[in-house]
Amino acid sequence: MTEKINLIDHNEALRQIQKKLMPLKPKAVYLFGSYACGKPSKNSDLDLLIILNSLKNRRERQIQVRRLLRNIHFPKDILVRTPQEMLSLKNDQYAIENIAIHKGKKIL
Repeated sequence: MTEKINLIDHNEALRQIQKKLMPLKPKAVYLFGSYACGKPSKNSDLDLLIILNSLKNRRERQIQVRRLLRNIHFPKDILVRTPQEMLSLKNDQYAIENIAIHKGKKIL
């Protein structure tokens, strides 16, 4: 028997995400994609770019953040980058990270 999980609304999910990320002291958190544009569909998830000072490798950072946010019952797609990684991408206009910064909304 599988447990049914009730999804929360996207505004509540964003509030919970902001609260749970605070101990990590992120440099910035951006919401991008359909929710940032105001055009979500029933299949939309929350697209998030989290910029975080960390000595951990990319995989370890992803795992850390996903564990922190796992009990927030709303579909989400999460990118975790360091400021140094963002600098290396600054001239790539097609990098999803730059699209997130320039077309998304800073939420933290």
